[in-house]
Amino acid sequence: MLLLAALAAAAALAGDAAPPPPPQRTPLLSAQLPAARSLDHVQVVQIKLAPGQRVAPHRHPIPVVGYVVQGEILFTRGGAPGQVLKAGDAFYEPADELIATFDNLSAGTAAEFVAFYLLGPGQTELIRPER
Repeated sequence: MLLLAALAAAAALAGDAAPPPPPQRTPLLSAQLPAARSLDHVQVVQIKLAPGQRVAPHRHPIPVVGYVVQGEILFTRGGAPGQVLKAGDAFYEPADELIATFDNLSAGTAAEFVAFYLLGPGQTELIRPER
């Protein structure tokens, strides 16, 4: 009987608890996508770079949006100056633009990011090495 009374008292107190705050939303990136492209699916890929790993220059035939999970990455696209992406940063790679560098800056730690490949009808190719 004492246990039932304790449970009832706990339930009454729980009913008086304040509701949790709403989810916190932090904008990370706003990127203008080409209006002429039709998008009908997305492929999401987790990519890990070994310590100090460099990525060869390349292009994507489709727009790519990504998010850095860990590490520091030197990101250079087109003729723009390079920028260092850190955990929590988002990035955008326009279709067919040269990605000159996407290199893990740390010699001692892996870097990890998630890429969202925005594909149109019938598209499957994700990356084209630059020759």
